[in-house]
Amino acid sequence: ELEKRGVPRVVIERGARFVEKVSVVKEALALAERGLTTAMHDPTEGGVLGGVAELAYASGTTVELWADKVPVLEETKLAAEAVGVDVLRLISSGALLAAVPSDKVDQALQAVKLAGAEAAVVGRVKERSGCLVELVRSGRIERVEDVHVVDELFLLWERVHGA
Repeated sequence: ELEKRGVPRVVIERGARFVEKVSVVKEALALAERGLTTAMHDPTEGGVLGGVAELAYASGTTVELWADKVPVLEETKLAAEAVGVDVLRLISSGALLAAVPSDKVDQALQAVKLAGAEAAVVGRVKERSGCLVELVRSGRIERVEDVHVVDELFLLWERVHGA
């Protein structure tokens, strides 16, 4: 189906191997052992946006999430675009969200790199401002108020197979 929608076969094959990369234990331990985080979460259902909403809910804060800073693999981008789903609301096994004090960000980025993974600063934590997440995307702000973010995979399933 993805091939019919323009996703090259090589991209589909690379994406199929992602199952080998779903563990974030090494990265989490690298951060925890150095005392670099105040919270960590491995987002699955609801994607990165859902995971950030859960962190904000649990901590009583609002997170400003910068969509253009969230690393998304080419395979994921192409597949998501082909079927019309939002990558930030798509199951995100293999990702790790970490809340890091601003004075420890460089150390945290280095620790993750030494653990063999990539990391990026994708937002900032603020005082609760009436919503859980302020998603900044393409110059617009979407306010996410519900801790439960519906995963795009479920919505896609409903579109294809009916509710």
